[in-house]
Amino acid sequence: GGHTFTTYEDVFPGDELFADYGEDWLDGRTGTYADDVPRYEDFNKASEILRAIQTSVEENDVEVTNAFLKVQKSIMILLHSRPAKLLPDTVEIYNRISSQSDDNMKSTSRLLAEETVNKRSVEWLEENGICLDNIRPGKSKISDAGRGAIAKGYIPEGEIISPAPLLLVADKESLDMISFRDKRAGKVAEHKQILMNYCFSHHDSPLALCPQSSMILMNHCSTRDLGKAYCGSEGPSAKIQWAGEWNPETVDWLKLTMEDVVERVQGTSRGLSFEVVATRDIMPGEEVTIDYGENWEKAWDNHVKSWVPPVDDGSYVPVRKMIESKDFRTVDELKENPYPDNIQLFCYYHPEQYDNNEGYEEVKDAHGNYGEKFSGKKMKPADLTDELGDKYPCEIIEKITDGCNEGEDDCPVKYTVRIVYEDEGATYIMTEYPGGESFTFVTKEYKSDLHLPGAFRHFMEIDDAIFPEQWKTLR
Repeated sequence: GGHTFTTYEDVFPGDELFADYGEDWLDGRTGTYADDVPRYEDFNKASEILRAIQTSVEENDVEVTNAFLKVQKSIMILLHSRPAKLLPDTVEIYNRISSQSDDNMKSTSRLLAEETVNKRSVEWLEENGICLDNIRPGKSKISDAGRGAIAKGYIPEGEIISPAPLLLVADKESLDMISFRDKRAGKVAEHKQILMNYCFSHHDSPLALCPQSSMILMNHCSTRDLGKAYCGSEGPSAKIQWAGEWNPETVDWLKLTMEDVVERVQGTSRGLSFEVVATRDIMPGEEVTIDYGENWEKAWDNHVKSWVPPVDDGSYVPVRKMIESKDFRTVDELKENPYPDNIQLFCYYHPEQYDNNEGYEEVKDAHGNYGEKFSGKKMKPADLTDELGDKYPCEIIEKITDGCNEGEDDCPVKYTVRIVYEDEGATYIMTEYPGGESFTFVTKEYKSDLHLPGAFRHFMEIDDAIFPEQWKTLR
């Protein structure tokens, strides 16, 4: 699992990398720093204001000074708070934006956006930066471990292999999978969220600390003999420790009381970080491992000894097998031959391409469902599965084969599908929808093999010697 991020424009040394979380992500954090983060329309509004200032300057032969720009900005903040904060307040920035926008090199809104980002020189990076690509995912040599962290080059002892900013969960019991009704009835949770497997904790603390870096690829290794050899005789090649100079906030957080930590977490603050350090020289291509702790190891051994595979009743089929089968069934066919319990059909669809389609009409299909209907006649599968493609839950209402036998190479199939666009609560009915790669199967939430009854769950342990005493509140 995991995501691959691809750049869609040139990135130069010192540029910061950004991903689009969507404005809903910001809008859902009212009362936090997100209130002051500019939105798309804020940049457009700021661009409009700046062009008005530029026009006034030219028409009235006004001398542009830092004082002039600061007055303009302070006035506009009263009228348009977020957009006005984007306006230049120095002559240097004003002239830089004006010269490039006058030459039509870039839009004014884009130039304003670029001014909000600090660019670092190569020299600064060499002095202050920490390498993020010391490891890559690869097949682990540890039995049944799956993938692991493989060294991309030589890593000397004492080197930071990976920084690891931490997501804090104030109470790890919040990762229990139990209904509110069962919890009120005093029942004990039998399952935990899979996130628990990727977080660190201490058995005497309610905190869970979840790394947000590639260090989560690192598998367990120890020299303890508890019935199974986890790795070679050398033991783990790395260890976790609290972050050093690159993250000074960590030092401050380690002095906080448990109550202060909880208060900061609830206020969406983040400050703690780990760093993974090589405990010996690591050769290129060698797997990087850490010790998850003795209690984790005991829990894993007990799990292996007691594990009973679920009965194969055909209700579970790996999603990859379904994708390869291309077994796309209509709603009527599903009544007689339903998909496995863990599988759901999705359709690729670009809503922004069709939202203003004049061919829309509201219709009611044969199954009594309303939706906006339009044709996909001009679409091709390639249009739907490019890097901008989105996929949404869907159903096949009808297959059209023009009299040929479905499955034959010369028998193109067109579909009428119902697409549920969950973000807006809309339902679209598309006729002549292309088949093939425009469909895919996904695993339903909590239905993968990682969520089978009795699946292993246990946090990785933080060494008692480095864990703050004031956070051990469960003793």
